Amino acid sequence: MSRAGGSSFPPGLPILVLILVAACAWLIQLFVARADENPDDLRMWIFATSHRDTYLLPIPGSGEQPLVDSFKAMHGRGVRIELTHARALDTRLLSLFQSNARGEKLPDVVKIEIGSVGKFLRVPADDVQFLPLNSFFEREGLFEKTVTARLAPWTRDGQIFGVPHDVHPVTLTYRHDLWTEAGIDLESVVTWSDFASAARRYREFWRARGHPERVALELTPSAPGDLITLLLQRDLNIVDQSLSVHLSDPRVVDTVAQYARWVAGGDKFAGPTSSGGNNWVNDLERGDVGALLTPDWRVSYIRSVSSGLENKLRMRTLPLFEPGGRPTSTAGGTMVAIPRHARDPEASWQLIKHLLFTPEGLEARRVRSDILPPQRDAWVHPAYDSPDIIYGGLATQRFFANLADFVPERHATAYSGLAAGRLSLALLDATRAVEQNATEDQLRVIIQSSLEEAQREVETQINFQRIDKPESLKAVSLAHQLPFPVAATHRSEIDESEGILP
Repeated sequence: MSRAGGSSFPPGLPILVLILVAACAWLIQLFVARADENPDDLRMWIFATSHRDTYLLPIPGSGEQPLVDSFKAMHGRGVRIELTHARALDTRLLSLFQSNARGEKLPDVVKIEIGSVGKFLRVPADDVQFLPLNSFFEREGLFEKTVTARLAPWTRDGQIFGVPHDVHPVTLTYRHDLWTEAGIDLESVVTWSDFASAARRYREFWRARGHPERVALELTPSAPGDLITLLLQRDLNIVDQSLSVHLSDPRVVDTVAQYARWVAGGDKFAGPTSSGGNNWVNDLERGDVGALLTPDWRVSYIRSVSSGLENKLRMRTLPLFEPGGRPTSTAGGTMVAIPRHARDPEASWQLIKHLLFTPEGLEARRVRSDILPPQRDAWVHPAYDSPDIIYGGLATQRFFANLADFVPERHATAYSGLAAGRLSLALLDATRAVEQNATEDQLRVIIQSSLEEAQREVETQINFQRIDKPESLKAVSLAHQLPFPVAATHRSEIDESEGILP
């Protein structure tokens, strides 16, 4: 009604009503949630949606209850899975450790991504705020069952602070139909040098047929993640567990020089896929990218996102850098840990066992993802030999399992992120030189100079921040031990999980 009619309608009233309704709904939800909570429930912090689904959803096709429910039925304790942004999880946990939190203030079990673990394990073993698990490993016979290389990132001074969640072998996935149409048999390619020659023929073939957008291989031209994967194939950790820096190693120079010519200049054949979520799968389906590096977890995304790749893909080992070299690498990784001052370490361990080692836990993982568990006895399951129609009938899970013992050790330190950042700048210098038509000798001189400077900078940081006396370490705020990002420099399974990491 108009004001002239003698009455008014206050514009704020509907908004006030909506606020009150929302507030009431929130209070009801909070009350219900609190009513469902049991102080004896075990709390597990995770960062990846695929992990959450594995634990909270029923096992498809078998009618089995979710893993958290079967754990409660067996042990009489509920489990609360808390999904948190990886960086927020790190910050929150570091804050709790710094405040000397104990018992119920801490999670009972927590997952830490390999790009983050260095900040937690920087201190001497006795001061690490995770519980050493050696005795549990011995009790369960896990040393004999576990892929040895996967213990390296989570170990300091002989103490194991996390159960490895994965192996993450890396293979090469490629569009068999498109390479065949171009007259190229990728299975016959032996070395990366051979692959580069074949890839340039592939790109020229499709350019001549009106597809200049097609690249032969997905590689990031500036971010260091793919380059680090290739360096690991050559057994190169740019910072190792002893904090020795290897940026100026001749093999790093050689790898950067090759990589730069792959992603830059007139003869380039590799490039990035579309950013955002799983758009890279769409690029693969359209044929915009002909091949890509695929750790085991990436295959799950291809299968779940694509609807038009049946029988179009093939998988093979990575081309070699040198005769007798590793046929695979590794990308990403997660440890499952127990805070040192958790309220009930034995209950925490029983939860880890149930989720990771039991037949139902392994089955839930197998049907929810392609992530290969690091315990060899899990690979005997006949489902590992099931043909994958997307890959032309190849048993992809068996393929990954057969590569597990060739996976290199990957060391994760508090300085790995800084070194990766400096490696990225060296790669930028290299691609600029290629774009400016540098000769091979000129290119390698530029790379060598850039990497030597990077080596000095990282070593200076390490020497400046190194603290040799344990009593001095305790005075350093854990929250400020890492003045540079780590996780964001490495592609991993959390990069493509609902924005868990950008």
